Amino acid sequence: MCSSNSTPQYTYKRQENMVCLGKLSDAEFKQMLELLKRYVENDMDQWELWKFDSNFSKIYVNVSMKPVHPSTEEAYVDMNNFFGC
Repeated sequence: MCSSNSTPQYTYKRQENMVCLGKLSDAEFKQMLELLKRYVENDMDQWELWKFDSNFSKIYVNVSMKPVHPSTEEAYVDMNNFFGC
């Protein structure tokens, strides 16, 4: 996800009043993580459970302060390198 020469390929598709774009650029992916981090540090209480439809299926997102059982912390990808930590 961090190749410096990747060019996003945007394809516009209408889906229920939403414009869906193609793959995120590296800058967009980093911005998404930065915004998510800001949200969890300032707005989230203990967890968030979200769902939305994609072109393929429903997507379920679990944002929490603990690993989802039965996972351990080692099962997660450390994203701190995007924040300079």
